[in-house]
Amino acid sequence: MRKIEILLLSFSCLGFLMFILNYPFGSIILILSLLSLSSIYFFLGFWLFHHHRFGLIFNKKSSFAKVIGRIATGIGISIVILGIMFKLFRWPFANQNLMIGLCFCTLIMILSLIMFIAKKDIFYKTIAIRTVFYVLIGLLLLLLPSYTFIKIKYRDYPKYIEVVKKLEADPNNILLQQEEEKEYNKMKSRQ
Repeated sequence: MRKIEILLLSFSCLGFLMFILNYPFGSIILILSLLSLSSIYFFLGFWLFHHHRFGLIFNKKSSFAKVIGRIATGIGISIVILGIMFKLFRWPFANQNLMIGLCFCTLIMILSLIMFIAKKDIFYKTIAIRTVFYVLIGLLLLLLPSYTFIKIKYRDYPKYIEVVKKLEADPNNILLQQEEEKEYNKMKSRQ
């Protein structure tokens, strides 16, 4: 892993802990680190998975399939990271983002594992390790209900959690939306 990637993953973990423990700026750190990580994978994935300096990326030794594989891996991981962020913050279309990214990454993971077994190339091992990591995290979050982190973050406010659960079951109910907003404001005024 590259140093920037490790640094952004560390900031993401720190932001997640601060977010869950309800510390100030936790959500900002989490959003900025996940968006930065997603952007690096999306725009620089072709370089991140290459083991040479930037100028040698498109040399004659580099096969067209490997270049396309690096680009596809970067895009797939980027979509999964965005889905993770959407799920943590209960934003719309989180599950759809996760499913699209997971399908993409699972396909890349299977192909890279097959190619690694066949050729024993470190390139395919690197791709497989990263995709397995993000597929496991994405799959875990896809299977969890979206209010799971609300239960942890606002464990001292059971009334708010109950309203959120009801709202999840019936998201178009205007009365529940208003009740959730009212409970949220009560909770924030007590903090």
